[in-house]
Parts: sequence; C-alpha cells; structure tokens
Amino acid sequence: MNPHSFVLSICALMALVAHAQPAPISKDLAAFHAIDESSLDDIASRNARLAAEYRHIRADLDRSPLATLADDDARALFRASNAMAFYTDEKPYAADMRRALGELERRRIATADDRERMFEILVTVRELDAAKRFVRDEHIDARLPRFEDRSTAATRSSLWALSSDAGTLTRHDYALTHRSVVIVVSAPWCHFTQDARRDIASDSDLTARMSASSKWILPQQPVRDFADIATWNRDDPRFAMELVYESREWPMISSWATPGFFFFRDGKIVRVVVGWPGRERLDDLREGFRRMDATSSMPP
Repeated sequence: MNPHSFVLSICALMALVAHAQPAPISKDLAAFHAIDESSLDDIASRNARLAAEYRHIRADLDRSPLATLADDDARALFRASNAMAFYTDEKPYAADMRRALGELERRRIATADDRERMFEILVTVRELDAAKRFVRDEHIDARLPRFEDRSTAATRSSLWALSSDAGTLTRHDYALTHRSVVIVVSAPWCHFTQDARRDIASDSDLTARMSASSKWILPQQPVRDFADIATWNRDDPRFAMELVYESREWPMISSWATPGFFFFRDGKIVRVVVGWPGRERLDDLREGFRRMDATSSMPP
C-alpha cells in the first residue's frame, strides 16, 4: 500500500469510528434519564442533578440543531423537557418541550399522548392563552375551563376555585396572615389522599374540626381532567379542593407530597404532618389541633 492510500484508509477508519460514537447530546440525554429513573430519596438532590444535566443538553443543542438529532434523541429531548417542566413548573422548559414536539411533528412521529402531555404542561405553567390555541390547533380532546382572574396584588398567594360543573376556574387571593388553619396538600387521584379523607370522615370530632378549619389545595401540577376535581368536591364538600395557582406563591409549604397537613396559628406553622400510612395518623392530626388555635377570626 502506498503512503497516500494508507493515509486515506486511516482517515476513513477515523470517520467511521467517529460516526459510531454516540453524539454528545445522546450521552447527556441518557445520563439525564438515568438520574430521572433512579430511586433517589432526596428529591431536592435529584432535581439539582437533573437541572445540571439539562444545562449540558441545552449546550449540546447550541452545537447540534434539533433537525440534526436522531429520532431517538429528539424523543428523549421531548421527555427530558417534559420532566423538567413537570418538576419545576417553569415556562422555559415548557418552551423547550414545544420546540421538541414541533420537531417530532415535522418528522411525523409525534403521538396523541405527546400532544396531551404538551397541553397539560401549558396549563401547568399557566400559559393559558397558549393552551387554548393548542387545543384549537391540534384538536386535542380536552375540556378546558374558562379562566377568570379576581386576584389582586394585596396578597402573595392565590388559588383557583373550580365551579361545580368544572367549567370555570376563578383565581382569587388567599392570605395566610393571621389565619389559624390547616392547609392540606392533596390530590383526588392520590390513594393516600383518598384514604386520609375516608379516615378523617370516620371520626366525627376530627371531621368537625377539619370542616371548620382546613383548606384543601391541589399542587401546581398537570391536570388531565378537571372534572375529577369537581367530582371530588361534590362527593364531600367538607373537603373540597382548590388549585394552587403557582407554587412559588406558597414558599411556606415545604413539601408538595400528598397528603400533607400544615397547621398554621396566626399565619405561622406549628406542626406539619406528611403522608398517610393509616389511621394512626389521626392522632397526629389531633396533636396538630392541640398546637393550633382552631378559633380564627378569618374563615379558611
């Protein structure tokens, strides 16, 4: 073999090896999903690691436009941005998710489930006008409530109240200052929340206290069907739920795990109970009420 041919052969071999190596974004996406699927108990640590890995993914995209990604990487990017939007409720991740979905659509590999996830995230990050357009343009089979805003700048926190027919969500102020109340972080789809409601309802004294002095709230999270919340509220109005508008308005809530019971006296937390292993939790609620002045000049 002459020297020229040898050099060409080496160059060709190097090109083949380079082509066989996974692209940087493939490695970073794989690392992201490995963290996401791990069983880390420390949620804050996991989310910090995911955010760090996602920054690598964004840097990769600066060098490798969406159109150059393999199909598997384009779908993995959609899943990664979906995960970050879900964990953080932040709009930039939802924007990344929309771009990834647009690429899946361009390649004709987007699914109905992808579109439903996109719709749910748009509502979750409170991009409500975009959610309305998305339902219209993509023909999503979703019933989107009408949104009304009666909140003011007078308080830091606000809630969405859902009408009984699930047709209207009305945002309103909710001030915790000077309140003596139990804030119950809850979700109608969570079987632990369902168990808590059942067990509380079986105790007449606790039912009376909770009915008079609690506010059940749904975290800022994807909602596939608002009718589920309306059904919960109709089933037992004593434990009716309202929806947190934005979690950042509620810095006093240290955990959005469901169910969580935050006992406030005059606007200050005096006891926190998270989780529902069984009826033994009723004693923890009784202790919470012992620490809390249940008589308040302001209703929950």
